[in-house]
Amino acid sequence: MSKKQRVNLSRREFMKGAAASGALFLASDTATARTGADTENIELQRGKQFIADSQTHIFWRREGHVNTSERGWWFLNQLDTFYKGSYGPTANVKDLTQARFLDLVLRQSETSVAFLNVLALKGFYGGQHMLTPDEAVEVRSLMPERVIVLGSVDPCEGKVALDDLERQVKDLKITGIKLYPGDYNNRGWHADDEKIAYPLWEKCRQLGVRYIAIHKGLPFSIFNAKYCHPEDVDQALDDFPDLNLVLYHSSYPYIDELTMMTFCITRPKS
Repeated sequence: MSKKQRVNLSRREFMKGAAASGALFLASDTATARTGADTENIELQRGKQFIADSQTHIFWRREGHVNTSERGWWFLNQLDTFYKGSYGPTANVKDLTQARFLDLVLRQSETSVAFLNVLALKGFYGGQHMLTPDEAVEVRSLMPERVIVLGSVDPCEGKVALDDLERQVKDLKITGIKLYPGDYNNRGWHADDEKIAYPLWEKCRQLGVRYIAIHKGLPFSIFNAKYCHPEDVDQALDDFPDLNLVLYHSSYPYIDELTMMTFCITRPKS
């Protein structure tokens, strides 16, 4: 960035950037914590806020888990440990049926809208997504005003993935997609890969898919860590500025790297 660009950028324009907004929130949170006003504000705002939960999952399967691999079971058991008690005193994640999901997430909580993410880990679960796009759409049909479906594909599948994305957009009317950086065979992909990812980005552009969520950070011992780092998104953002690439989990623990990537005022979108 040139010195002239720095001088000519107004304070108001600078504050539109992601880095400035992040710094503002950090300073605001710190100041509020010192006054103890945060608790009072939460109580005052309770029930008045619009809350969108961008990542919700259903791990229940209509056909059960007879085809679940050993690593797939390991992942489910890890989730059970992490969320112990969340689904009831004796229930676990695979007991979270469609009806139970709607009850917990949208009736018993203050969540206004839930983004239901298709969990595309075919190799772990007998060649089928953990929750298929079609099943996610069934859930949406039960509460269409409050459930938003993010479909999914495996970019490494090439044309199969492109055709499936088109089906999900045209037939299932998904709102966006949620992508995962690896698969059962430790095969992964990068967002700036011109052979694997760019055809998918072009397809998203063609179909009008603008919300593209990508799991970054948190390898969970099921993804190769090198595919979970956010640096591959940097070039993709420059080459496809009209698409919204949303990095879930804030790419933790690579938050510093992600923050530096957003500090690019000359970029059309960050």
